[in-house]
Amino acid sequence: MRFRVAMVLLEGGRILVANHFDGSESYWVLPGGALENGETLEECAIREVKEETGLKTKVKKLLFVDEGLSEDRHVVVTNITFLGEIIGGKLNPKPEGYFREARFIDVNQLDEINFYPRITAKLLKEAYSNNFKIETKYFFHKYK
Repeated sequence: MRFRVAMVLLEGGRILVANHFDGSESYWVLPGGALENGETLEECAIREVKEETGLKTKVKKLLFVDEGLSEDRHVVVTNITFLGEIIGGKLNPKPEGYFREARFIDVNQLDEINFYPRITAKLLKEAYSNNFKIETKYFFHKYK
């Protein structure tokens, strides 16, 4: 089981997304990454966003928890997604490893890019349309 912690960040009505390349495919996700030993979920989200984007953030609330199961049933990834707020810094992505870039896009563009997991894109659009005044959601899905 793996844990990935991510943060939804908005600026001028646009959402921050991060581009990853796994060696064979380019895809987009919310900025975030793996939980490290000894850190809380909120600390992880803040650290990962800072490492990838240069932005200083704070967590406002928990939005989603989802579990994704690979087709071969060998990998379960638990994604924890927070709504955050930018409190400092400047968007200055630092490509490293599988991380390539970060940029703000219109929420409606989530359908036009290769965004993972797809169910998160749908929930993000719904949450955005309600100003993120939603109850925390848990869901399960299968990865392709």
